[in-house]
Parts: sequence; structure tokens; C-alpha cells
Amino acid sequence: MSAISTKRLGLLTRQYWVYNKKLILLSLGGFTTGLFVFLYGVHTITNFTPWRWNEGFALFAFLFTILSVAYAGFAFPGLRTKEKAHSYLMVPATISEKYLFEFLNRIILFLIVMPLLYWLVYNLEGYWARMLHPEFGFAGFSYFQKEALGNPWLKVMSMFQGLLLLTAPFLGAVVYRRYPIVKTFLWAILISVVHMILAYIWQRNFHGGFESLNNSMILPALYMVLINIGVLTLSYFKLKAKQV
Repeated sequence: MSAISTKRLGLLTRQYWVYNKKLILLSLGGFTTGLFVFLYGVHTITNFTPWRWNEGFALFAFLFTILSVAYAGFAFPGLRTKEKAHSYLMVPATISEKYLFEFLNRIILFLIVMPLLYWLVYNLEGYWARMLHPEFGFAGFSYFQKEALGNPWLKVMSMFQGLLLLTAPFLGAVVYRRYPIVKTFLWAILISVVHMILAYIWQRNFHGGFESLNNSMILPALYMVLINIGVLTLSYFKLKAKQV
């Protein structure tokens, strides 16, 4: 990977903000407002019956899946047409800087902002509803639940499965010029079927009890880690190949 200039990286960030400032603010405002209204509407319909932790987390997982695929799938917007691709590749920044900018923007920033916004809106709406309706027994929402996925290796595997929802569309955005999300989705279905078959074979041949469950999840967890590293590495070299 070539040397990275923080100055050029800063110029890429500034340029992106200038061209996409309104869209970014509208998207953030729309997400927070829409989620707040949706939660309050659901609580009103259900006579302000508090959600259990798994219900709140299920909504988060659903939104994370949809938004992560959409956001990461639109990475490298300059590659969508030949004309734009030529202009994008001629931007005075190295491939490493362009890749790092998109990685930080489409993956790292999303992993920070989206869960934080969800947590803030979910709790603000809950406490607001409780203030208006004292019978609403809202006690706050946290991502950290002792009972959830008690197996540490299962936690690791689940986290990197979630990360794959970002890294796979990110790779698709580099590989495919047209309809990257659709094409990546089709490939993901095929790969998922293969992995489901492998998981079934793994389960059929695993005869250990609950005590050995931790050990049984080590290889699948490490496999998910390596898959994400491989996908990100491949996306970098695919972008580099387009420069040649």
C-alpha cells in the first residue's frame, strides 16, 4: 500500500462534504425523525407496553442490515460509469488514499454513527413516552446484555457476520460498475447456500455437549474474521487494478 497523505485525505473529505452535505443532513434527520415517530406510533398502538430487549435489538438488526447494505453498496460512486471512472481515477490522490477514505466513510463511520443514533433515538423516545405516560415502564436500552449470546466465540462470529453486511457490498461497489448491490446480493445468496450446507455438515458431525460448545465455535468465528479480511483486501486490489 502506497504512502498516505493526511492533507490529500483531508481534501477528499472536504470535497465529499461539499458535494453531499445536504444529502447527509437530510438522511440523518430523516432516520432520527422516522425512527422516533415509528417507535412512538408502535407504543401508542400497543398501549405503551414496554418492548423486551430482544425486540429492541431485532429492530436494530433489521435497520442495520438494510442500511449497511445500501450505504456500503454505494461506495466509490465515481466508478459507476466509464466517464465518471476516468475522472475519479484522475483525482490527485493515491489509490490507497481513495480506498482509505471510502473505508473510513462507508464502514468505520457507519459502525459508529448508526448504532449510536439508534441508541439515542430509542432511549429518547422511551423516556419521552414515559414522561407523557407514567404507566409506560421503560427502563432504557443497552446493546450489552449478559444473557444474549453468552458464548464468547458466538459473539465474535455474530459481530463479524454483521460486518460482512458492510464489507461484501463494499467489494461489490468496486467490482461491478452497474447495479453493484443487486449483483452482490445474487452472489451472496449463492455463497450463503454453500455455507448453509457446510454449516449443516458441521452440525451433523459435531457430537459434543454444551460444555464443548465454546470450542466448536472457534473455527467458525475465526473463519468469519478471515472472510472479512479477505474481502477488504480483495476490494483494495480490485480498485488498484482499475487504476492500471
